This record gives sequence, structure tokens and C-alpha cells, in this order.
Amino acid sequence: MEVGNFGIDNLKKFDVFKITPLSSVTSGTKIFSIVTGYLTKRTKARNPEHEEVDKQKCRICLGGHKAIEGVHYNRIDAYAPVPTWTTIKLQLALTSWHYLELKAFDCVAAYLQAALKDPLYIYPPKGLMHELGQDPNKIWKLNKAIYGWPPSSGRIWFDKVSTWLHDYGFCTFGNSGTFMMLDQRHLPWDAVGIFLLNLYSDDGLGSTDNSALWDSLIVDCFYYLKQ
Repeated sequence: MEVGNFGIDNLKKFDVFKITPLSSVTSGTKIFSIVTGYLTKRTKARNPEHEEVDKQKCRICLGGHKAIEGVHYNRIDAYAPVPTWTTIKLQLALTSWHYLELKAFDCVAAYLQAALKDPLYIYPPKGLMHELGQDPNKIWKLNKAIYGWPPSSGRIWFDKVSTWLHDYGFCTFGNSGTFMMLDQRHLPWDAVGIFLLNLYSDDGLGSTDNSALWDSLIVDCFYYLKQ
């Protein structure tokens, strides 16, 4: 999401919003503002003499600071499970002990792929509707979560992915809701073996003794997230 396009590409790619007239919103419905954040990412090779800018990013976020707990959301809905350092250290220890291969992964634009249970309405960034060739008096109805909304982003994303992982065959490992295991050593095809997976936010750690199993999971997950 480059600064020049207002960070809009991923929002359109994942069908995050629908442009709708203000008159279609039920009276009394809260229409939230947005917060636009800009970030300059630098390369690892940067130094004080040579900045080495990697990319400039723009992120359109919902003004969740104006949401009222108990009115617009419940606290329990704003909680998303995350692993403790103890859980991560356990995975690293098991990976080393069983000679597994460790892989880190990042799900790009993860929150934008989590469908909202109830629609939200926001005022788009000033000037953006004009850039899109749309009526500036219209607003956005959100179909997917965006950063900044307390009960949607992290929780809905985690629920979506963890539900699919359990359907795929993973079972929760130990007392952590984020640490999962898949054992396919008894199956006859190539993608067999043990898979340990730690899921946190839109990132994770995977440990496996078979790269074909990893490739199979990533392909299936990519297809699932496109649905």
C-alpha cells in the first residue's frame, strides 16, 4: 500500500467497503471517523549516513477510540488469543529436539480478510472519494475488518483462521489456544509428517519434518483465504 494511492489497493482487492448513500443508514446508527497512518520502512542495511528506504506505506484505520465499551462492543469480543514466550520457547525446544525445520510466516493484509458479523459505517478520508471518482457525500459500509476496531480485527481474524486450521486437522497442543499440532505420519501420500504451529496476530511459526506438508498447508490456506 503505497502513499501515492492512499493505501486503497488492498481495501478494494479484498472488498472491504461498499460505497453507500448516507440516507441508507438507519437513524441513530453510529458513523465512525477514520485515522490515516503513514509509515516509512527502512532496510536492514540502513545507517545514519545512508538511510536506505525500503517502502512508504499508508494505512486507513477505523477510529475505534470513539467506540464505547458496552454500547458498540463488549470487552470479551475485543480479546484475541496470543502465545506466551513460554509457548514459543516450547515450540523451539521441540523443533530442535525432533530435528524439525522451522519456518516463520506472515499473512499479508490479514485483518482485511476477516468478514464482519455486523456492518460498520465510516466517513472515508477527505479527498479520497474525489480521487476515486465517487460522490464525496457518500460514506463507506464496511464488509471486512480494518485496523482500529476493538472487537473485530484481531478476534475475527483469529476465529476465522483457527476454525479452518481445526477443520484441516490441527488439534490444540497443551493449554495454549494458539499452539496446534497436526500428525499425518500414518497417511499414504507425500505430504505426511508432524506439524507444530503457533498462530499469533497475523504472523506465526511452523515446525515440520516434511517440506511437502508445509507447501500443501500454505497452498490450501491461500485458497481458503481467497474465498
